[in-house]
Amino acid sequence: MKNRKRDTLISYAWSSPSLILIALMVVFPILYTGYISLTNMNVYHWFDFTIIGLENYIRALFVFDSGFLSALFATIIWTAVNMVLQLVIAFVLVSLLNIQKLKLRKLYKTLLMFPWAMPGTVVNLWLALPFMIMIMDGAMQSIDRSYFESAILDGATWLDRTRYITIPAITPIISPAVIITVFTTFKQFDVVYLLTQQAGAKTGSGFHTILTYAYENAFITNNYGYSSAISIIIFILLLIFSAKYQMKEEGDR
Repeated sequence: MKNRKRDTLISYAWSSPSLILIALMVVFPILYTGYISLTNMNVYHWFDFTIIGLENYIRALFVFDSGFLSALFATIIWTAVNMVLQLVIAFVLVSLLNIQKLKLRKLYKTLLMFPWAMPGTVVNLWLALPFMIMIMDGAMQSIDRSYFESAILDGATWLDRTRYITIPAITPIISPAVIITVFTTFKQFDVVYLLTQQAGAKTGSGFHTILTYAYENAFITNNYGYSSAISIIIFILLLIFSAKYQMKEEGDR
């Protein structure tokens, strides 16, 4: 019993530097941002800000012309379109690459990884494709070929094989990749900002996702309390999405 207690204390002692670092770099910023979100801190109230309660949250969620709800809707559309296109394009390309008689298959797979060598300012869809292709290709390679052979002997069409064999088999494997891609796209800033907000952007500054909207309120209008509230809302949304996904995964098991 004493040895177990000693081992536990030693484990905590060894892990304490990492725990302190995590607390300083992750936990404290979240808590401080939550605190600032309850104040009216801005460029005029840098040191003499006051607590205003949930006023910033009410403005974001219940005042229609605040801009947050339209930015949230644009973010959902942006994420959904990116995700659907990535899944469809990756599935089609991987299906073609897995044709047994296809020559130079390894060369084509290598070429499809090329976008990862490009700068981060190019279109998000093209950059994210290699990741999805790699995961989906591994998932398809793991399917026992005898399933397809039996289905062909039974007269199943390509569509039948895809619907009843391929998709059910690869779904558990690609699900984590889908979640990672959703998170990455949902909180993407650089591509959206460069295409819409940067000086000289063709689409103008009327389009916002919640990240560019939070950035504008923090660093353009200097409304730090309101921007902090938006950041906390984003954090809670992603936390809920992650928890729902985890519950679904445990339910499927």
